[in-house]
Amino acid sequence: MSETVTSVLTNRVAWPSSFAGRLATFARTHRRQIELALATTLYLGFACYLTWPLATNLSHSIYGAPGDPYGTMAFFRELVEHHYNPFLPGTISQFGAPAGIPIPWPRDLASAPETLTLYLLTTVFGTIPAYGLYTLAGYTLTGTVTFLFARRLTANTWAALIAGWAFAFYPFADINGQGHLDFVHGWLLVLALWRMVELMWHPTRRNGLLAGLAVTLCMWWSPYFILFGGVLYVVATAVALFVAWRARCLRTMLVPQLIAALIVCVFIAGLGVLSSAGEIEGIGTRMHSTQELNFYAARPLEYFVPDVQSPLFGSDTRPYLETYPLAGSGIETTLYVGATVVLLALAALAAFVRRRLAPRLARAVLALALIAVVGIISSMQPEVRLFGVAVPFPSHFIAQITTTWRVYSRFVIVVMLAFSLLAAVGLDVLTRRRASWLKIGVMSLATIAIPLDLWAPQHGHVTRISTPAIYKTLAREPMGIVAEYPLAASSFNSYSDIFYQSAYGKPLIGGYLEGSFQERLSFSLADLSDPSTAPRLATLGVRYVLLDATPASWGAWPAAGEPGAGFRLIARGSYADLYRVTARPRSPALVAAGAGFGATLLTTGSVNWLERTSGTIDLVGTCTSCNGVLSMTLASYSQPHKVTVFDDHGRVLARGTVGASARVAIPLHFSRHTALRLVATPGPQPVSDTEGSPSVSVEVVNLEFASARQVGTHKAAHESGGGGAG
Repeated sequence: MSETVTSVLTNRVAWPSSFAGRLATFARTHRRQIELALATTLYLGFACYLTWPLATNLSHSIYGAPGDPYGTMAFFRELVEHHYNPFLPGTISQFGAPAGIPIPWPRDLASAPETLTLYLLTTVFGTIPAYGLYTLAGYTLTGTVTFLFARRLTANTWAALIAGWAFAFYPFADINGQGHLDFVHGWLLVLALWRMVELMWHPTRRNGLLAGLAVTLCMWWSPYFILFGGVLYVVATAVALFVAWRARCLRTMLVPQLIAALIVCVFIAGLGVLSSAGEIEGIGTRMHSTQELNFYAARPLEYFVPDVQSPLFGSDTRPYLETYPLAGSGIETTLYVGATVVLLALAALAAFVRRRLAPRLARAVLALALIAVVGIISSMQPEVRLFGVAVPFPSHFIAQITTTWRVYSRFVIVVMLAFSLLAAVGLDVLTRRRASWLKIGVMSLATIAIPLDLWAPQHGHVTRISTPAIYKTLAREPMGIVAEYPLAASSFNSYSDIFYQSAYGKPLIGGYLEGSFQERLSFSLADLSDPSTAPRLATLGVRYVLLDATPASWGAWPAAGEPGAGFRLIARGSYADLYRVTARPRSPALVAAGAGFGATLLTTGSVNWLERTSGTIDLVGTCTSCNGVLSMTLASYSQPHKVTVFDDHGRVLARGTVGASARVAIPLHFSRHTALRLVATPGPQPVSDTEGSPSVSVEVVNLEFASARQVGTHKAAHESGGGGAG
């Protein structure tokens, strides 16, 4: 019996020892996987803390405020609910009514991975949860992939963990997670850079293929990542070729680099084709002025001057930051990369200069340092005066090719990526082969100081979404087109109108694209107190008007005025008042100058300058068979122009030479909507010698469409003398 007891006791004592041994062996064998799991958990936990209480209420809240998030969610909701394919031509009929808005399929294809991700998330989880999950995934993936790359560079887990946190949660990322989710997904840039560094270390064909695919994935994610990924690729390739040349092994490096270059060039060529397709369909790339490029450019010191609410530096920087646009604290101008991060990066550079780094790590540090410098230079204004001489910078040369990109300060994402990885190297340099107590002390100090230095006080703006009651009232009304006021330029819109459209399920004239004819047409209807607005709304088929009680406090919001004759109040609400349009249409169709014309607002008698070789004139109405006359006044700028007007089938409707002024009348027959194309020869000429000034050819004034009966009545009245008083 005693032997049995002894045996049991021995087994009970031995079992924990055996389990601990197995656990220790498992930990040693799977150390890297355990570190990865812990790092991912840490980043996900901090992402939840940053966006709290988003994680507890994904179905009814977002990290951010009305604006771009509402527009994004509404767009993908329509695609999913109405079974539209985002990569094929089509029309979203619920927005931009009555004509609808085209699906920007060329843009969707140009950012296919991101579009597909949001589309699938919306399909599986629903509109609002998809947006929240995409936000949390961006922060978590960015931290995790940065951690893996930093650990690959330094073999220092603690330093890599700090670098991953710094790049995932630095101020620009924290704030842009509230509206510009592209820039939360920095992991794509990390992945592209990682594969380029691996190619530099090991120039094999396999690595060339992987590098090309990684760079292509990065550039494919969103339009700005084309720019960022392109800079990373060019700098990393240049460093790899330079190092290979110095080492006399350039031939070995060339073939893998050519494989990567071929993949990237084929992708860029595909983007060019998509851009051309978009221009043909009127949904091409956006154009921006030099003034915009200057305003949204970075000033180098913005990267190194702390926020006015910094926990470490207090408000000492306020006087300096207030001299910059948006006082250096806007969503596009919060560019601080951290004094602590920069100091650690300098430690890495010092080790590089003193040749204290392994050859492989030294090459990576050289690439990272050049990427940081090129990123800062690329983010600056198109021209900077140095010693009294105007020196062009990269954005100037890019703008000669395309002005698609406007906010070059967003290059901070490239700059911060380089500094975060350099900081990991610097931490490793400072702690390598040091006493344990010193190593723990330095790492602990960095773990506390870097988060305090990079803390963004603007975080934590979570919006709880609840549908205003007035939309439920509207849902009970019979079908009809809705207009929600005040009408705003599409680039200065909170997008609440299209976001809540699903609550009542009726077509909305809002949601129009920037520069589209719907936007110009809507601005001609912006003033509800104008007696002509109600009949013109009726012409479009608008049956209901919502007048918001509290318009957004930012952006370009024309005054809506008070509804007068032609409107009847249905219901009042704390969010908006609901009116019915009781006026009758006075014309079968409304006219607006569309793509190619440079007017910002369309009002009666406004001037629309043709700023391209050709422009469109759109007519939209409720008539199933519109038969009448389009009239307009044309005038040339600087010199006479030959003007030709084509219908939507390419047939010539009018042709002639326009001098100071000419009144044109064109008989038309169409159904509901048609687009004419106006071509002027010679093309646009600069208005002045100032860089960025518009180039114009002809102006279009007083666009009107009258039915054949109206034209006949007017003609009869004129011939009988009845028109003399008018």
